[in-house]
Amino acid sequence: MARITPSGAFGFYAGLVALGYVFVVGCFPETAGLSLEEVREAFGKGGFWKTIREGERLRRVKRKMEEERE
Repeated sequence: MARITPSGAFGFYAGLVALGYVFVVGCFPETAGLSLEEVREAFGKGGFWKTIREGERLRRVKRKMEEERE
């Protein structure tokens, strides 16, 4: 404990925050453009990677439907 300086403690916590940011950005699906029901469906699939794939699938389906309307 005596060897850790204030700047070392700050660097340690800054590193933890950076790792947390990378984890959240890289692992959680983007929900922009999805309705509340679609978000609930994506997150209700269970499993971390299934949630990400389901969110991407729902966005592709929604984009395709919008393209067909035009």
